[in-house]
Amino acid sequence: MTSLKLFMAYPDRLMLDDGAIFRAMEISRDLGAIVCLHAETGNVVDALVRGAVAAGHTAPRYHAATRPPEVEAEAVQRAITLASSPGARSTSSTCRRRAPRYTSPRRDAADRRVRRDVPAVLCLDESAYERDLMEAAKYVMSPPLRPRWMQAWLWEALEQADLQAVGTDHCPFWLRDKARGRDDFSKMPNGAPGIEHRLALLYDRGVRAGRLSWPRLVDVFAAAPARIFGLYPKKGALEPGSDRRRRGVRSGNPPHDLDGDAPDACGLRPVRGLRGRGRRRNGRCARRGHRRARDVRGRAGRGTFLRRAPHPPPRG
Repeated sequence: MTSLKLFMAYPDRLMLDDGAIFRAMEISRDLGAIVCLHAETGNVVDALVRGAVAAGHTAPRYHAATRPPEVEAEAVQRAITLASSPGARSTSSTCRRRAPRYTSPRRDAADRRVRRDVPAVLCLDESAYERDLMEAAKYVMSPPLRPRWMQAWLWEALEQADLQAVGTDHCPFWLRDKARGRDDFSKMPNGAPGIEHRLALLYDRGVRAGRLSWPRLVDVFAAAPARIFGLYPKKGALEPGSDRRRRGVRSGNPPHDLDGDAPDACGLRPVRGLRGRGRRRNGRCARRGHRRARDVRGRAGRGTFLRRAPHPPPRG
């Protein structure tokens, strides 16, 4: 195991205090592991949620209102401070929006911090919470969607490598699961799917829009995640001895629904209705086709366990 995920949010369930997080960073240094942090100020969010529910504000839009950008920014700054302390191990923070202003000036400090973003926030904004109840429920995720103008920061951070990767925890809850919080947003399962849409969104909103080059797309989509989690060059590269899994896009297609060819069984697609160009081509892995259109053509037992390489000690 070369990575672990910790939470600065969800008190009484998942949240760790700063001392425990710092200790985990120390231990991860010795193990050659990386700490992934969900960065929100948990106690403040919890207080805001309790206050909103007590006041009768229970619609999905209050999920975002009780998680303002400031609680994310504070947690990101705290995570950077912990990761910059002597003996701490690299930290990968699931943080965004106001966070870029805290990270880029200090990225050269022993290369200890890695940041990534999730696909949905690059193309969706907080107006999604104004939709009908169960449509808005699809976007109950943390951190939540933000104002549209904040997306410019994210694209700029991707272009300038202040954000190193685009990924997602991929929480494919059923829509009926979200319905448990119909009368109280705090009871809705927190998260949304998104891994199937990364390539189409990065191509259409990034490359075609002139925000990303093709090499930069390949890096944030495949190469950087493989490096961060100790799988490069077995993954994330087309080299002799690598897995050589290829994903492609057809750039000449007319505009279409970007989620139209994504296999899905949960009925909850956060990018449904977004239109653009660039449909995924058939996928191949080590000279064998494994996916065609919406059909996965794998074979049980064909996969190979890949042992992840430990991270070298931080410099400095």
